[in-house]
Amino acid sequence: MAWLLPAALVAAGAEAADIRVEGVVSDTAATVSVNGRAAAVQPDGRYSVGVPLADGPATITATATNRLGEQASRTVQVTIDSQPPGRQAGSPTGTLPSTTTQTTLSLTTNEPAVCRRASMANTPYSAMTLSFTASADGRTHQALLTGLQAGGTLTTYVRCADQAQNANADDYVISFSIAAASPPVRSNGAPTGTLPAGTTQTTLSLSTNEPATCQYGTTPNQPYGAFTTPFATTGGTTHSSSLTGLAGGQSYTYYVRCKDADNQVNTDDYAISFSVTQGDPPDPNNLLLNPGFESGTTAPTHWTTQSWQASQGSTTCQFSLDAVNPHSGTRSAKIHCPAGGLPDDASWVQAVAVTPNTDYILSGWIRVQDVEPQQFVFANDVGANISSPNLANAFPSTTWGTTGSLWVQRRLRFNTGSLSSLNIAARLGYFASLTTGTAWFDDLRLERAMTPVGTLNLTQFAVTPPGTVDLGTFVDFTYSVSGTTTGWLTFIIDCDATSYSADALWITSELSGTIPNACQYTTAGARQVVAYLERDTVRTSRSTTVTAGSGGTNQAPVVSINGAATRTVTKDQSFTLTSTVTDDGRPNPPGALVFSWSDDDVFSPPSVEFATPGSKDTSVTIRRTGTYVLTLSAFDGERAGYDAVTVTVTSSSGTNQAPTVNVGLDAAVTLPNTLALNPTVSDDGKPNPPAALTYNWTKESGPGTVTFSPNATTKNVTASFSASGTYVLKLTVSDSALSASDTLTVTVQGSGVTIPPCTFTGPTSVQVEERFGVGWNCPAPATVVHSSGWGAPGSDPTPSGGTAPIAPDVRPFVGEGDFTGGPGLSSGWGSFMRLSEPGVAQVTLTPRDAAGN
Repeated sequence: MAWLLPAALVAAGAEAADIRVEGVVSDTAATVSVNGRAAAVQPDGRYSVGVPLADGPATITATATNRLGEQASRTVQVTIDSQPPGRQAGSPTGTLPSTTTQTTLSLTTNEPAVCRRASMANTPYSAMTLSFTASADGRTHQALLTGLQAGGTLTTYVRCADQAQNANADDYVISFSIAAASPPVRSNGAPTGTLPAGTTQTTLSLSTNEPATCQYGTTPNQPYGAFTTPFATTGGTTHSSSLTGLAGGQSYTYYVRCKDADNQVNTDDYAISFSVTQGDPPDPNNLLLNPGFESGTTAPTHWTTQSWQASQGSTTCQFSLDAVNPHSGTRSAKIHCPAGGLPDDASWVQAVAVTPNTDYILSGWIRVQDVEPQQFVFANDVGANISSPNLANAFPSTTWGTTGSLWVQRRLRFNTGSLSSLNIAARLGYFASLTTGTAWFDDLRLERAMTPVGTLNLTQFAVTPPGTVDLGTFVDFTYSVSGTTTGWLTFIIDCDATSYSADALWITSELSGTIPNACQYTTAGARQVVAYLERDTVRTSRSTTVTAGSGGTNQAPVVSINGAATRTVTKDQSFTLTSTVTDDGRPNPPGALVFSWSDDDVFSPPSVEFATPGSKDTSVTIRRTGTYVLTLSAFDGERAGYDAVTVTVTSSSGTNQAPTVNVGLDAAVTLPNTLALNPTVSDDGKPNPPAALTYNWTKESGPGTVTFSPNATTKNVTASFSASGTYVLKLTVSDSALSASDTLTVTVQGSGVTIPPCTFTGPTSVQVEERFGVGWNCPAPATVVHSSGWGAPGSDPTPSGGTAPIAPDVRPFVGEGDFTGGPGLSSGWGSFMRLSEPGVAQVTLTPRDAAGN
């Protein structure tokens, strides 16, 4: 029997619905079933039946059976598609810019399809006349829309049909609008607030919400067309221009208007306002810039830092600006080299141009706490001072110990010799005199010694108060000057009339007053004191007599903190410290003591809070667990006494607290030098066991390898670096239950910069056993190494004819602490030495850079 399967498949239009299967069988008497369903056979042999089939691949099998029971089958594979295309990702949406005149209408379908569009809803697919361009796979559909106008809204209705002619019966809506024409919106104006003192230029800037051209001016309420100053960078959405000529103590306001591509302009002002902090008032006679340290944010402008220990690889000294303890204005410069750390020669430094062979006067105010020289080769130790590292013959007047809240003025007069520039240093320590403690500096002044105008006469010079002065106390003098004078007066005080000895220096513009703390005597007797009043080559003098008594020298106050020297307290719980202090009443004035409590806390914010830090008795609250040393100092104007108590702080709750970790300030190091890391760690001793801490140093980031010696699990380590760059190092401390960590950033600089020629200074002749030194000044940081040669009187000390100089152990040089300047310094001293017999000496200083060049 012959038959045809199928003649047609007719979709019913729903998933798992009946699909009409039609065909023809040759035996009209046969029965036919399709997928098990009986089909009605017409007299002409045609048959049809509905078969339930779901969308997707399907198998259709028709079976015919004749009257004898014989069967024949035919099977076909078909794909059922009864669903219209799915539509998604229509765009654009929302609001387009007002400048939009055309855009692309687009959407995607989940199967190949042909999509059409209409501007009216509920339009049948067959009635839609606007088409899309389809992608190669028939799934992405786009149409270009033109002629768009600002302020309009466009809604498009989309229907699609797939390859089986299944068409959408509902609308897919794509709707958007064009913004109405409006001027640019301005925002993010800068700068704002108050800029630091010393700021002379800044960048004026703002943003707009669309491309625009912006202009600014200083007059408000001006139309855009009246502005004459466009931003240097404009036309996009960011606009900026450089402002120069700014001055301290001034406020500035700039008004901005902008225009977009539609020529929409702002009709109101956008104001950008800021001010500049008033810095030190300009002083044409002071050669130092920012002498009161008022300009700058984290560091004072025009000043840099130097540290001898840093030049050797690491330093524990900290440089900062102090807004709590100024001499005048709002800030002072501070150097803190903690006790127990590395003693150092640390400075704030400024380079100044000077005139050769000219006298200058350097002065400034110093305040100190716990300044104690630790290593020195001079006959007298050197504490805090103002000086010039370039001048070996200008020894500074220094301050050490503790002055409490008292500021002390120091002055230095010197001649520049052949130098045309030099460094001025506010300094804690000195050449070969390494120091610890804290020093504050303020109101520095460097000026050329001026030539007087008119007459000059010192009419009165007398000790005050009159009578016998105590041994060991400082003596003040009153003075009066007559004549028509201008400029600064320089007093040189010779305390015992020995050939114009500058025992004290006083610079003032007042024609009468007091010269304080000029002389001090340790043995009884009468002395003639001479005051020389001078300006450059003009000098006048006057003398008086001072009688020093034998009543004894001033003794330092005796301080004793009452109670045990060690004690244990609870965190956050206040306790009281009382003290017993005795003193001899000297010197008088002031005849009174200045008290100051301090601690060794290194954490920020501070852990230790003194209720009355300027009193000998105070209550104390400590906010972190650990062990602290609290110190009381008593200062009588000349000498200080101290006592300390060690306090262990435990947790208030009795539960274990995490350790506290402070790895110190960010640091810099020059290859191949290493960096010493000495963190401060405290803990409450819990849990117990183990009652011990473990340490782990890691490199968090950086370009090279960091090696921690002796190992990374030791508290105090030395870090070495394989390459230059910026590194972040982290220390994690654990008590076995809780852990804490702290990080620091290390800037590692490369080596190999060749040192240009340096300038050296020193004497050409000295006496036997007279101490002398040589100075050096290089235009870039260097290591300076000295060597020496020797010859008999009248001979050449340099080696010749291949003959090497005599070995150092037989030369007649007596060293007083050979000094080698390290990397990071551009000036300093050579070795101090003296000759034990007549002869010709040659001292050679060799500068080398970090690579040994």
